[in-house]
Amino acid sequence: EKMESARGWLSSRWLTIPMGLYIELAAGSAYAFGVYSTQLKNALGINQTQLNLISSVGNIGGYMGLPGGMCFDRFGPKKTAFIGGAIQFTGYLLAYLASRAAEPRVNSSVPIVALLFAVAWHGGAWLDAAGVSVNCVNFPRNRGMVLGILKSFFGLSGSVFAQVY
Repeated sequence: EKMESARGWLSSRWLTIPMGLYIELAAGSAYAFGVYSTQLKNALGINQTQLNLISSVGNIGGYMGLPGGMCFDRFGPKKTAFIGGAIQFTGYLLAYLASRAAEPRVNSSVPIVALLFAVAWHGGAWLDAAGVSVNCVNFPRNRGMVLGILKSFFGLSGSVFAQVY
């Protein structure tokens, strides 16, 4: 009997809150760009204007959240979060590898790194769609409070990553 009640809780809407908080921490990782941007600038041997371009293109990727929302509507939060995490991981991994392989004298990798940050931050938009949407559906009478808590974690993620970094 205790096992059944535990299973009921695990499949309940209350589990989506802590999962949503973790998802929002990952989704908001773009806010941590300032933490490592100087190291990225030095690794690529680029100037501030080129670094700003990387960040701006990354932001464009992050604002293209429509596909993530459409995926959520069709397939639900688990698949949306999984796909978003895979997109984000791939973008960050490839950006890391590109920055490690770059010659400090060669600036040709700026468009590639910018595109990779756009991919990574686009994955964050998918994660955000999953974390926010499922909780708005699960808590229709408390949408404002739930959304406020979740988006706070999205915004705080830069601070969390700064502490880890």
